Amino acid sequence: MRKVFISSIVNDFEEYRQAAKRAVEIMGDKPIMSEDFGARPYSPGKTCVTEVETSDVYIVILGEKYGFVTPEGISVTQAEYRGAKGLGKPILAFIKKCEMEAKQGRFRQEVEEYQEGLFRGTFSSPEELKEEIIKSLR
Repeated sequence: MRKVFISSIVNDFEEYRQAAKRAVEIMGDKPIMSEDFGARPYSPGKTCVTEVETSDVYIVILGEKYGFVTPEGISVTQAEYRGAKGLGKPILAFIKKCEMEAKQGRFRQEVEEYQEGLFRGTFSSPEELKEEIIKSLR
């Protein structure tokens, strides 16, 4: 059973995160999500980095909003993405067909960049996201 870290904003994206979780479970893998972390004896930043490090696959899901910005000036999701990339983790990217905040649009460009970025799946609904993740994990 693979550990699959699901990375995206949390607030106002619950339906999509639940669809991603269902997809990972359908494939017989274990979803790792910040909602399930519980109390930890260290910072949220350290917790996220540790969970990315110990995962087998990293999924990044981009929607309209960029999300909480860390002291480093990037979103938590972007920090997790860069961490997974730096570790050489297998990364699956899924991008919602929508208008994005300016910072999110720049993050999307980083994810999609031709030489260093990723081939990605797109979706419009939670059901489409679930199907794209199942197809990619297969």
